[in-house]
Amino acid sequence: MQRIKILQKLGVWMFALMWIPFTCIFVGIIGEEGGWGADFARWVDQLLPGLLMGRGSGLSILATVSMTLTFTMSIVSMLLIFGTPFLSSRLNKRILQTGRAATAEILSVENTGTYINDAPVVRFGLEVRPQGETPFTSETERLLSFSRLSALQPGTIIPVRYDPETLDVAMEE
Repeated sequence: MQRIKILQKLGVWMFALMWIPFTCIFVGIIGEEGGWGADFARWVDQLLPGLLMGRGSGLSILATVSMTLTFTMSIVSMLLIFGTPFLSSRLNKRILQTGRAATAEILSVENTGTYINDAPVVRFGLEVRPQGETPFTSETERLLSFSRLSALQPGTIIPVRYDPETLDVAMEE
């Protein structure tokens, strides 16, 4: 679950920083505008040949690289942002099928701010108590109806399944 959160944050940061190569596209085509832009591009071209002045009918190196980066960053960030819920769902299903059974005490309940069909996705802080093993704390997220949410408050003991290698937890139905 922690790896999925890291991937999601990486996608958000990549999307947030996408303005840099996007801006460089316009800087890279400044030489095509004529006037002071062409003069500036010729001056830069003496220092770094091809950076702002395109050869023939092609774009400058900066514009070409920036377009490629912008396109790549937008695709990768969207895959990371919108693909992580799919990965999280698959991880939960795998843990529910193959994980070890345990009980857990709910330590905290926190709204993630995400709603699907007017039902909240809720983050639970849990103290998992495997039988015959050392208890550990973990987090899991779950889509719940508001009526079910009232029964899952801090202090409630619930059945869970966990992966003994990663200590990822999934709440049983």
